[in-house]
Amino acid sequence: MDDTSQRRVLEDAFAAAVVRCQADESMRGLLPDPPADGRLLILGAGKATARMAEIAETHYRERFPEAAVAGLIAVPDGEPAALEFVELRRAAHPLPDERSVDAAHRMLALAAGATAGDRVVVLLSGGASALLAAPVDGITLDDKRRVTEALFAAGAPIDDLNAVRKFLSAIKGGRLAKACWPAPVTTLAISDVVGDDPAVIGSAPTVPSRILPEDVRSVLARYGIDPPEAVRRRLAAAPAPLDGPWENLDYRIVARPIDALQAAATLAQNRGYRIEILGDDIQGEAGIEAARMAQLCAGNGDRKLALLSGGEVTVTFQRGGQSGYGGPNREFALALAIGLAPVERVAALVADTDGIDGQSGTHGPVAGAIVDGGTVARAAERGLDAQNYLSAHDSGSFFETIGDEVVTGPTRTNVNDFRMILIN
Repeated sequence: MDDTSQRRVLEDAFAAAVVRCQADESMRGLLPDPPADGRLLILGAGKATARMAEIAETHYRERFPEAAVAGLIAVPDGEPAALEFVELRRAAHPLPDERSVDAAHRMLALAAGATAGDRVVVLLSGGASALLAAPVDGITLDDKRRVTEALFAAGAPIDDLNAVRKFLSAIKGGRLAKACWPAPVTTLAISDVVGDDPAVIGSAPTVPSRILPEDVRSVLARYGIDPPEAVRRRLAAAPAPLDGPWENLDYRIVARPIDALQAAATLAQNRGYRIEILGDDIQGEAGIEAARMAQLCAGNGDRKLALLSGGEVTVTFQRGGQSGYGGPNREFALALAIGLAPVERVAALVADTDGIDGQSGTHGPVAGAIVDGGTVARAAERGLDAQNYLSAHDSGSFFETIGDEVVTGPTRTNVNDFRMILIN
């Protein structure tokens, strides 16, 4: 199989993975019926939530035309949406802005107006943590941003990020569900987290938080982060965990990372590949995990094998050091290309399923990159030293220059990292 055919399989498999995890595929059967007499309130946030809200509106309009539907969702800038009953708010991602705060307070106000005769449907997907930011009393948005930026720079995994976010939030960690009481709440979520834990997805606005001050202190100490004074005061005050009541809560997952891998596996199998799914829970430093995977490829003698994996890798920046631009998937791809050189008949696609891997390129969002055993040599012919670009965390410039970016635009779903390696 030539390089062109390999790349076609990779691109087709990634497309199949994204389609499988669209809300269209599996959400309609999970939507609850509206209440007999009260209102149906649709609330939500995330990169995939605009599409989820469109599906919900269409479902209720077609099946329950008399239902009183209202609500609000928060989505990133540029995300398309066509909504009739649900109010649309746009906010910043991956770090919140004042619009994130406004959206969160507006949502809490709507939730507080719900009665026992109403029903609330909460739509969640990756990105919700930044799009809904309502700091607790005594904490400013700048305080939250400073802590979040430090955790990002330290390469903290999403579990640690969300633990701190929940502790500092007036809407996360079950506080949105508490505001909805006594209305029943059904949450529909597209999972972008390892293990599909409802307590982590979107910082869990409808799942009671069990985060204690000592948990947050441990996270901050692990990454050597000195928090702002207001955060230290809240930690010292040791607030008690959020109390109930917690009945009338229902949680349903619409799509998971493993769904994406299985869809890609089916396509590759139909193209003649033997399949090995390494897991949908791979975490760690992008460069280290890529080097490990390259070694696995070099030692594999199968003639036609597809290795699939998901999860969420991270990138750690040296304090005070210079860096280029890119994202964890492109950094993984660059490190993988270095590890594969000069292995023949191996190609890989590494991308974020939401179509946006970290920082955008010159022409807009980039999902990831395609590499093979000849990537480093081709780059060298153009005067590019792959190792230098990796050391500078400048995978974005590297792949933009050699033209091996994966560009999809926003996919309207998000089940985190997707990696596929073909060995012929």
